[in-house]
Formats: sequence, C-alpha cells, structure tokens
Amino acid sequence: MKTNIKAWLVREEDGKIYLYTKKPEKCYIGRETWYSDDTDPIQVKELPQGVNPQWEDKEPIEVVFKVKKL
Repeated sequence: MKTNIKAWLVREEDGKIYLYTKKPEKCYIGRETWYSDDTDPIQVKELPQGVNPQWEDKEPIEVVFKVKKL
C-alpha cells in the first residue's frame, strides 16, 4: 500500500489554484497555461500557510500527502 502520494500545485493566470496528480508544464494551448496528462486537476480553495504558488512560477510546487488509516 502506498503511504505517500505526490501531487503538484499551480496558480493559473486567472488566479485559480489547481492540484495535479501528474507533474504539469507551462505550455501554449491557444494561450499560456499549465498542462498535464492529468485531465481532471482539482481546484484548491485553501492552502497551508506559507504555500503560495504564483502564475509567474516556472515550475509547479511539489507536495506529498501522507496516507494514514484513521
């Protein structure tokens, strides 16, 4: 069983923050945007203090979720 899950956070130009399960890259698809084979990124409303992705970032922020059975 996996005990950790990697994901990546990015902020789009419109200010919305998304979580991807596959590392995205900035690319041009009619406009500049973050893109990954992950077709369903999750929009994030709140982040931990000190985590603040910016549109100007060249790389996404890598995060690791620890899976723990409660």
